[in-house]
Amino acid sequence: MKRSVLTAYLVLTGTFASSPAALAQTDPVGWWRATTETPNGEVSTTLRLDYFDGELSGTFRNTFISAQLPIFDSVLDGNRVTFKLQLQTRVLEYEGEIDGDELTLSSWVIEGEPFPGSPEVSTIVLTRSE
Repeated sequence: MKRSVLTAYLVLTGTFASSPAALAQTDPVGWWRATTETPNGEVSTTLRLDYFDGELSGTFRNTFISAQLPIFDSVLDGNRVTFKLQLQTRVLEYEGEIDGDELTLSSWVIEGEPFPGSPEVSTIVLTRSE
């Protein structure tokens, strides 16, 4: 009886999702990098993710951004990652999945004007690096 009550509690509170065993399969921590070709030339992207006490945080940088920008409203749910990024007058939302050493992210503008000539939704595949 005690075991079933404990199991029900863990399922209802989501404790299983934040256990070290569950995170081992989708550990987001580390540097993620990609290089993509765009109409404006080659763009290098770097994403640093950290996960501590159930909180996902990190920084984002690419060829056109001179500083590491903090991500916010970030969530890790199993292998799914979501976060937002403030880029001058725009806010971008990112959503994606971790699959081993690959992180596929889609992004779109949720506040401010879209980037001229850019698709409504952009997708990038980043690779975990040292």
